[in-house]
Amino acid sequence: MIAIDLSFYDTLFYALGGAPSDARSLAFSGPSYPALVWAAFGLCLGSFANVLIHRLPREESIVRPRSRCPKCAAPIAFKDNIPVLSWLLLRGRCRNCREPISGRYPAVELLLGLLGAALAMRWSEPAWVGPALLASVGFVAIAFIDWDTLLIPDELSLGLVVLGLLASPLNPVLGYETEKLWLRPLTALVGALAGYAGCLLIAILGEKMFGKEAMGGGDLKLLAAVGAWSGALGALDCVMVASFIGAFYGMARILRRASLRYRGRLGPLLDRFARVSGRRRSPARWTLHLLRGRVHREPPIPFGPFLSAGALLNFFYLLPVGFPFTF
Repeated sequence: MIAIDLSFYDTLFYALGGAPSDARSLAFSGPSYPALVWAAFGLCLGSFANVLIHRLPREESIVRPRSRCPKCAAPIAFKDNIPVLSWLLLRGRCRNCREPISGRYPAVELLLGLLGAALAMRWSEPAWVGPALLASVGFVAIAFIDWDTLLIPDELSLGLVVLGLLASPLNPVLGYETEKLWLRPLTALVGALAGYAGCLLIAILGEKMFGKEAMGGGDLKLLAAVGAWSGALGALDCVMVASFIGAFYGMARILRRASLRYRGRLGPLLDRFARVSGRRRSPARWTLHLLRGRVHREPPIPFGPFLSAGALLNFFYLLPVGFPFTF
């Protein structure tokens, strides 16, 4: 048993959706049979998450047709659709066309499997682990879709809001003990409204200050979903953490681009060497394009993956309420 006591929570945090300090202690039990069962269930849901990630941006049905190879569109047999294991046995290739299949597919399945086991080890209530794992599928799918397309499907974000409100009586993250469970739905509703309103305020201020859109409409609905599952202060945690991670990622991207421009001064010399080599795909020509910074303009940084990560951390109380102001 691992226990970390986070004892700085007070009545205000409790009223706004934070659990009291005794409930906010972080405790994980060791691996157990239920954890293995939920891990297997998570692996299967990870396969479903891959379907969401692949089909929702293309506005395809998530029910039909059956799973197929993204390259040759050949239907995938049941024996080739076992999470993680089938990908390993096939060495990451389609059985029909032998084209490589992205390692993202088993990675998503493994991530959901680990989340299922972790939720079962963190919480002893099966009635709560199930909804939390379903929500994890939604947040993981949103993270990958937003990373790829800069879009967050309403089917996922609004679906998470509805599911969060329905599952709120079972949600220990919202706080309150047995005699006050009726306050959990109210806390979830306030959290969803506060998440949406707070994100809308940030978007308006950002547009006024910088003259361009600071946050998209999908981010507003996603933060409403975070609030429905984590309460108002949980939504605040996610915004803070997502902002910090996004800022560091943005700075890393800027430094990388600046580094490419600096090294681009070697371009003329490399250009001569590339012409001498005469091979279109020579290492010299490839290096030339890299060092001269011939890259497309980088798209805006998606905020959804970082918000989703914060929401998942809140399921385990890994974000102290009011972060970073409590340190």
